[in-house]
Amino acid sequence: MRRSLIVGIGNALRGEDAAGRLAARSLTNLDAEVIEIQDDIVGLLDRLNGYETILIDAVVSGAPPGTVHCW
Repeated sequence: MRRSLIVGIGNALRGEDAAGRLAARSLTNLDAEVIEIQDDIVGLLDRLNGYETILIDAVVSGAPPGTVHCW
């Protein structure tokens, strides 16, 4: 069984609201590793190996606020 990794993405210092990081913090009670990323997105790629991964970030998509997009 693959391990789960939840990654909260965002950086309040770059004009974002860091919504992905805040959402990930609220999921620490799940059976998954939870981490926050604010700068090194490329460095994250090595970390994803062997995990079922959920990335959480805020996006401008034209959809109503709170819409969940799955890719």
